[in-house]
This record gives sequence, C-alpha cells and structure tokens, in this order.
Amino acid sequence: MNTGIARIRILEAIEKADYCFFCYLENRLEQNYIENYLYELVMDSGEREKIVESRGFCNYHFHKMFAFSTSPGSSDGLGMAWILKSVAEQLLDDVRAQQTRNVSG
Repeated sequence: MNTGIARIRILEAIEKADYCFFCYLENRLEQNYIENYLYELVMDSGEREKIVESRGFCNYHFHKMFAFSTSPGSSDGLGMAWILKSVAEQLLDDVRAQQTRNVSG
C-alpha cells in the first residue's frame, strides 16, 4: 500500500474539506506560500524592489496577503504595509510621469 505524503494529504483533505478537496488542497498550498513569503521575504529590500517593479500583486493575492497579515496573531502587518506603501508610491510616480508626458507631448 502506497503511503506517500501526497496520499496522506489527499486523504486528510477528503476528510476535512467541506467542499471540493482539490480546492481545499489548493487553498492550503496557497496559504502556505503566502505565509512563507510574509515570514521570509517581505522585509528583504531586494525582493520588495522586485515586487514594486512588477507593480505589486493581483488584487486577489493582495487581499489574501493583507487578510493574513492583519489577522490576530500575525506579526506581518509592518512588512505588508511597507509593500503597499512602496507599490503605491511607484504607481503614483507612474501617473505623474504620464501626466508630464501628456503636458509636454
């Protein structure tokens, strides 16, 4: 009988999921990556700069990260606030640059 970790996780998901166990697994995996990012990389200036250059995350993942980082027991609020501030400043700079091009062009 195969008792690999994937099988164990699937059986656990089938047992615990109130809905599609694939969705349960997907959400769990996504949450793990969000947690790891917020714990490990959110305060890394080089990684934050890459996020700013890409203009942040999609709305869905920004919301999920914000919800996690502001939940009770999370200590990730500062890092998330720093990312939001940095991305917002970059977007504001983009708008200003576009306005300057429109006025002078």
